[in-house]
Amino acid sequence: MWTCGFLTWIFDFDKPGINQEIIRKLKLHYAPETPVAVVFYAGFKGKQTVVRGSLDDISSRVDVGNLPLEHIIFVGDFLAYDLTGIEQEGQ
Repeated sequence: MWTCGFLTWIFDFDKPGINQEIIRKLKLHYAPETPVAVVFYAGFKGKQTVVRGSLDDISSRVDVGNLPLEHIIFVGDFLAYDLTGIEQEGQ
């Protein structure tokens, strides 16, 4: 796990998935209402999906027993920002 003030990325390649131990550890540092997003098949055209929730409810929003290896978990308040209308550099 790597944290930086406002953003957490979770890399857990030997035990894929969201389990209660990960949630418990995150709740030591973040409030239960902290936004969470799980991205499945990031970058795969036609397969990429995103499930959003909070630390309190994300494990009930995803099938934790059937997660593909190709997923990334993001945790942090940055997920609540609305970037609609912001142009990306180079476009």
